[in-house]
Amino acid sequence: MAVENSQTNQTEKESSSQKSSTSKQSGASSGAGQKKTSSNNQKQKENRDQNMGEVFRILRSFFTEHIAPPFRITSIVNNEENGWEAEVEVIEEKEYMKTYAKDQLLGVYEVALNNKLEIISFDRIKLRPRTALVDKNEGRQ
Repeated sequence: MAVENSQTNQTEKESSSQKSSTSKQSGASSGAGQKKTSSNNQKQKENRDQNMGEVFRILRSFFTEHIAPPFRITSIVNNEENGWEAEVEVIEEKEYMKTYAKDQLLGVYEVALNNKLEIISFDRIKLRPRTALVDKNEGRQ
């Protein structure tokens, strides 16, 4: 019986030793997985920042070439599935407004870019006097 008990104790020690080494290995691989995920997140953030800079450049170029008046890019949103969306405010018909002593008009444009960063649409969604207070419902929702 004493022999049986010592064999049982030895088997239990080996089993607990194996469990301990298995949990250490899984902890190490879990830590490696977290580092890898963190590295991937950092790369995604860098790519998104680069793309956002490129979106700014594309919008500035497009509005300078096609719309021409002073403008301001007020928001850019990355919609991962559909590309990018932006909102741009443009001072409309500056000379006309000066000639007739009217307040400048501000056009709010919504712009859509695909995942290849090509402008696929733009639309003036609002026109208001420049000095008018911004409506709470105006802008991104």
